[in-house]
This record gives sequence, structure tokens and C-alpha cells, in this order.
Amino acid sequence: MAKVTISNQRNVLKKLQKDADKKTANALFKSRDELIKAIKSEISRGKSPVVNERWKPYSEDYANRYKGGSKTPVNMKQTGDMLDSLEMRKIRNKIDIFFGSFIAVFHDQLGAGKNKVIRRLLPDPSKGERFNTRLTRIINKIIKRGLGS
Repeated sequence: MAKVTISNQRNVLKKLQKDADKKTANALFKSRDELIKAIKSEISRGKSPVVNERWKPYSEDYANRYKGGSKTPVNMKQTGDMLDSLEMRKIRNKIDIFFGSFIAVFHDQLGAGKNKVIRRLLPDPSKGERFNTRLTRIINKIIKRGLGS
């Protein structure tokens, strides 16, 4: 009977995982323009990038003042400054996607306007949130391309 013993099985698996994490982060960072463009496109279409998140329509007052009376789609484009502040950075083997504009904090976490309406702009993994199906497909495509699959 042939027998093979791998004494450092955990170390081998950790190294493989670390290598995969590094390649994934590199692939995403190299394709940051593509990913940022996809996130902005989703928001501009009035769709939340966060799975199972539906945005409330604009208030009547806001719609009349800035959107010609139209409450939908909620495209987060009053001036375009917030969407233009979407950035990505790579730290070690991790990717951070964030808005540089403080306005995004109000929409995403604190609540915007008189009614403090929260419209999730990016998923928070610590809360179990993830990107919607369309963005997940794009991310998976970028990762597969980066891993050579």
C-alpha cells in the first residue's frame, strides 16, 4: 500500500490561500477602473449596489426642487461630486472601496435629509452585506481573469 504523509498540511493550505488572496487583490486593483465604473453605473441607474437593498424614492420636496418633480430613479446625482469621489485602494492583500466625499456618509450610514433616509451605497461585510448579483458577476469575472481560470 502506498502512503504519503504531509506533515505541514495546514502551512501548505495557508500559503495557497495567501497566494490566492494576493492574486485576487492584485486582479481587482488592476481592474479598479472597470469595477468603479460598474458601481457608478449601478447607482446611476437607481439601483443599490448592495444585495436586497431597495432605495426609497426622493421626498416630494427634494424631487420638486432638484429632479423636476420625479421621485425616481434615485440616482444620487445632485452634483455628481459624491459619485466622483468613489475610490479603491489596496492594502496588503485586501481591497478597500470607499467614497471620499463626506456626503456619502450621510446617505450610507447616518441618513440624509429631514427624514434621515439611509440608502446603502456600498456593502458592509461585517453586517453580512454583499454586492448585488450584477456586481458580483463582474467581480467574479475579474478574479477569474486574474487567477488565469
